[in-house]
Amino acid sequence: MKLETVIKKIQTTKKGAYTPVVYQTTIPSNKEYKDVLVTKITRAIVRLGCKYDNLAAVKLARAAALSLGETKKVSTRSYNWILDSKGNSLFPYLYQGSKGGVNIRFTVAHNVHYTASKVVGYYANGIEITKEQAMLYTRPSAWEVRKGAFDVFDKHIEDIISIGDK
Repeated sequence: MKLETVIKKIQTTKKGAYTPVVYQTTIPSNKEYKDVLVTKITRAIVRLGCKYDNLAAVKLARAAALSLGETKKVSTRSYNWILDSKGNSLFPYLYQGSKGGVNIRFTVAHNVHYTASKVVGYYANGIEITKEQAMLYTRPSAWEVRKGAFDVFDKHIEDIISIGDK
């Protein structure tokens, strides 16, 4: 998706609203199939952006650390937040990635009934395939289930197919 389109979607979406987003992810191929580009298309319900100070999990972790007298190490990573056409920062939505390109930040909706991400389809070099076929072309490690739920994730805007479309 183009930067101007993403900015318009951010500006027209009510802050804090749950929003459908469709994005693609490239799955690393096996050595035998290095010429095959396998992508997964996913539809998820998210909130655009994330202010970590507002996440309940962050508040609880900080409170627990303080009650134990611990000092948590805070990430020193700094972001170059993108500016809109008027020079306003698009924090906490869009930032310049460390390897170039622009990333958009999403907060996962854990507390609503429609939170489960749904895989829309798998594609090999642009041709639709089944999950089983995708598993043959790709590394086994790409299919390992992550432990625990994550609250925030970032995607390159080039991988975004749609935001807010039902």
